Amino acid sequence: IKKTEFPWKTVLFILITGFAAIGGSFGLLEINEAGYITVAQSPFTGKVTIVSEPGMFCQCFGTITKYREAGTFKFIQPEEAAGGKEKARPKKSRDTNPEMSEEIRVRFNDGSIGWISGMALFDLPKDEAKLGLLHMKFRNFRNLIEAGIIPTIKESVVLTAALMSS
Repeated sequence: IKKTEFPWKTVLFILITGFAAIGGSFGLLEINEAGYITVAQSPFTGKVTIVSEPGMFCQCFGTITKYREAGTFKFIQPEEAAGGKEKARPKKSRDTNPEMSEEIRVRFNDGSIGWISGMALFDLPKDEAKLGLLHMKFRNFRNLIEAGIIPTIKESVVLTAALMSS
């Protein structure tokens, strides 16, 4: 009888792969992709864990919220419809892109009115305490843009324009 060795490496690989597949499908494991920050909140203790390094981590049936490490916000001129008329602006809905907005209307100190177009790039802080505070205030990336970034940029542009003449 020929002696055969038990293929431990193959069995171990199959077990680890099987555990990862089962864990991923049942909410045990989650993957944080490069360029994202994942906030996991434990359903049992409520503890918030911030994962900023790419790779797999234990979700442990918790709630997951993903933030991009950086983002842009554009305020641009609306497209024109046929005949040179301004295109009707769509009503605000959850389907619209929160990173695009119409031009910012400003009044200069000489009383003239203008419209400002532009783009702003922002990075989220790397500090876990600051990220935790952002998550507690805004709860997701869309709310961060709509309630934190956009109003700040628009107010800064309007207040700065009031110091300048056209």
